[in-house]
Amino acid sequence: MFLNDLMRPHDWQDYPIREKFPFSVAHIQELIAECQMIVSSQPIVLKVKPPCKVFGNLHGQYTDLMRFFDVWKYPGDDDNGDISANDYVFLGNYVDRGSYSLEVMCLLMSLKVKYPDQVHLLRGAHEDKLINYEAGLGDECKHRLGEDI
Repeated sequence: MFLNDLMRPHDWQDYPIREKFPFSVAHIQELIAECQMIVSSQPIVLKVKPPCKVFGNLHGQYTDLMRFFDVWKYPGDDDNGDISANDYVFLGNYVDRGSYSLEVMCLLMSLKVKYPDQVHLLRGAHEDKLINYEAGLGDECKHRLGEDI
């Protein structure tokens, strides 16, 4: 569900910031629970097989992530994807500062659920509840979901 709406590497320029996030809080909570179950079952120290693509701080910059995927392919199993040939490592700091933290987080968690052994999500400083609340994700959730994190 999330991947169909959010994986848009070729038409990211047209992605409008939406006042309301298109997914319900219940769907997001289900995604979080599924992703958490996968991550908690995996070892703390990851063994990543080469070749791999490494992505640094995204800070809610969904359009930048789509631009990267458009230029260097993306984790997908269709003709334009390369998940069978590359692991993907995301180094944390996925949210805050940018306008699309919800899109970035839901997309990355969806990728982790779909490709648990090829997509690796590391925790950064901005994956902390207090920092999320103070640095922007809390406000984004209140505004776009009507929820306080």
